Amino acid sequence: MSSAGLGLLQYCNLNSYGTKFILGFSLFMGLSVPQCFNDYVVTTGNGPVHSRSTWFNELMLVIFTSSPTVATIVGMFFTGRSDTTTKMSEQMVGDIGGGSLST
Repeated sequence: MSSAGLGLLQYCNLNSYGTKFILGFSLFMGLSVPQCFNDYVVTTGNGPVHSRSTWFNELMLVIFTSSPTVATIVGMFFTGRSDTTTKMSEQMVGDIGGGSLST
């Protein structure tokens, strides 16, 4: 399963620093957050989310103890942020340039 996902990296622009950061940070968080949640459950006997609803506590525990889910959420968040930043900077360059280049 992971080799199929890593095979899709051939379509990414790995020359971009932002892409490398998103990939590395997503993998790091995907490994560390579930480990923290699992350690918390082992030491206390219940999950780190404390609300009045047990189904919500268990739902958060299931989501955040899954490494692929955490990595996907982090990657999608940062990819969405980088697309917005790129569009905003392209728009600002166009505004500074004075509009169209045609005479």
